[in-house]
Amino acid sequence: MSALKAAGPSLRASVASLYRSFLREARRKDPNNTRGTVEDIQRRFRTDAANVGRREFQRIEFMLREGHKKLKLLRMPGVTGVANRWGAKR
Repeated sequence: MSALKAAGPSLRASVASLYRSFLREARRKDPNNTRGTVEDIQRRFRTDAANVGRREFQRIEFMLREGHKKLKLLRMPGVTGVANRWGAKR
């Protein structure tokens, strides 16, 4: 049980850090928020938070890895924002 408690706060901090990094990058890429980039990121994180259980550590870690890949792409010079709602199903 102590391993679960130990993993919780570090994952929570990692998710919060990734979220802040995405928001910083979105504001840098779209300063006037004309494309709604910040709202798209906020919506995605909130949706994922509602759909993923707090004890689904493997899924959360997978989503963190995917998020870091997407953040790396967003930081590329030619990319101006997030498109197609990050590939979310409509």
